[in-house]
This record gives sequence, structure tokens and C-alpha cells, in this order.
Amino acid sequence: PYLANYQSAPLFPLQAIFFAHPTLAAGTALFLLRYLLAFWWAGLALREAGVSLPGAIVGALTYAFSGYFIRYGALVHVYAEMTLPLAVFFVMRFLRTKRVAPWMGLTGALTLVSLGGNAESAVCLAGFVLLYAVGHTLVVQHGEEGIIARFGPALAIAGAIIVAGFVASAQLL
Repeated sequence: PYLANYQSAPLFPLQAIFFAHPTLAAGTALFLLRYLLAFWWAGLALREAGVSLPGAIVGALTYAFSGYFIRYGALVHVYAEMTLPLAVFFVMRFLRTKRVAPWMGLTGALTLVSLGGNAESAVCLAGFVLLYAVGHTLVVQHGEEGIIARFGPALAIAGAIIVAGFVASAQLL
């Protein structure tokens, strides 16, 4: 019955904890794991952006324990917002290195967002990621000529969004 309701996020990997062991202890562990992962992934994104370690810790704590997470932390759709910093981390890493591993990480993070039980957040995040990539290619001079060479990273990120949508299509449909 959960597959019929997108907001129950039945295919999100962390939900397996509760589905395998539907008890109060498993629900509590899942609840706390959301805050821990939001903190960890926000810290990764901030460090990739060049923020100092103390600044990244304070920023990650602020993100993980913001009013939004405190207010909606018990709801399933927080998975999409929890995964936002992970996607941002992989976008920044991919734009910096142009390697396959961060692109695959971005695809995985976008898939998690799509499976997170909040379609609106998934669409907004995919749009943000794409706009960030396009903005980065417009601002940063790569010394390359031609529109394809210049917008190659943005096109690759658009491909990651498409692949993530395909992988998550069972949940999205």
C-alpha cells in the first residue's frame, strides 16, 4: 500500500530500517539518523565550498537543527531536504574536478531526493542544481572556446538529473 502514496517514501533507502523492524526504537533511530545525516552532509558541502572546519560545523548544526527540521523532522518528506547538501556537495565537486565519481554521486543524491517523498522539493532541487551549474559556467572562465565546451559541465549535470529521474521513476510514477 505504501507504493501508492508518494509521500510515504517507500523506496527511500533509510525507510528499510523501519520497514524491516517497525517498532518505536527503529522509528526513533530513523528520526535521529535524519538529523545526523543532514548535519554530516551539510558539513561536507560547506567544506567543499571552502568554509573553515569550525565554520562548517556551526553551519551544519544550524542547517540540521533549523526550524524547518525541528518542525517537520518527524515527517517523511524531510528526506528530500535532508539530501540537499549532499547534492550541492557533489555539484561543487564535479564542477571543480570534472570527474565521473562526483557525477555519479550527484546522480545518486538526486535519486535520493526524488525518492524522498516530496516531489516539489525534488523538482526545486533539480532546478537549483542546474541553475548553479549554468551560473558557474557563466562566471568561471575555463579558457575553453565554443558553447559546448563551455556548457559541458551544465549539460552533464542535466544528464545526471535525467538519469536520477529515470532511476526513481518507479516511485515518481
